[in-house]
Amino acid sequence: MSTILIKRTRQSNTNNNQAAANRKTSSINIYACYIILVFFISFQFRYLHSSSITSQYDYLISQINSCIRKNVNACQDLIELGLPNTKNCNPFTCNIIGTVLMLANRESEAIEYFKASCNTYYLEGCFGLGLSYEALQDYKNAKSIYQLACHKNHILSCYNLAMLHTKNADKRDYIIANSLLQKACKQMYAKACFNKAVLYVNGYGVQKSLSHAKLYFDKACDMGLKESCKNLDILSKQGIQMPTIKKTRGFYNEEL
Repeated sequence: MSTILIKRTRQSNTNNNQAAANRKTSSINIYACYIILVFFISFQFRYLHSSSITSQYDYLISQINSCIRKNVNACQDLIELGLPNTKNCNPFTCNIIGTVLMLANRESEAIEYFKASCNTYYLEGCFGLGLSYEALQDYKNAKSIYQLACHKNHILSCYNLAMLHTKNADKRDYIIANSLLQKACKQMYAKACFNKAVLYVNGYGVQKSLSHAKLYFDKACDMGLKESCKNLDILSKQGIQMPTIKKTRGFYNEEL
């Protein structure tokens, strides 16, 4: 059975930056991709000359799609077309620009745009700011920003804050991590439920209980997390029983 927390370990700045970019873009959906497309086309309209508007439009689409797929060079090309400064973008577009800069491994520049977005309490901007600080290994500021966003119920910020509380041996606080994972798990974030189970497997911040671990693995499995389903199967084969909590259509009727 897996007994290792899913943590964001850092072996190098490159890996660290890519991991942060992956987490940021994982929350970008198709609708947001089109918003990014519209933003760049409108801002870069001066580049779309009538003689070649179709080819340049296709080029922008191609570069944006590649950037969203974490192609650093494509993101860099978009940036080189020119970007508005932080005073000329609204919270949403500042967040988009920050995301593109992060994908291009330019976290220091991304921070300024995320700050502009977060200062208006646009939570996705705050989340990006936290990721940027984390990518730069500024964990103190990352925790502060995640805490602000988590307090306003941004679930991914709660989860990332929980994970920060499980790293660095001299600063670990599994009790706080457990509370934050509980909050994210209740909002149906599968990885939070999985890691909550891992805390029970190891007795980190909670009394060790394979029974409760199985319950949380079951919850994460219901949400489609394959690793959790594997662990659930292992515990079932060991004869571990879950606590008696009524379950209907994959959801528990009582607070976990």
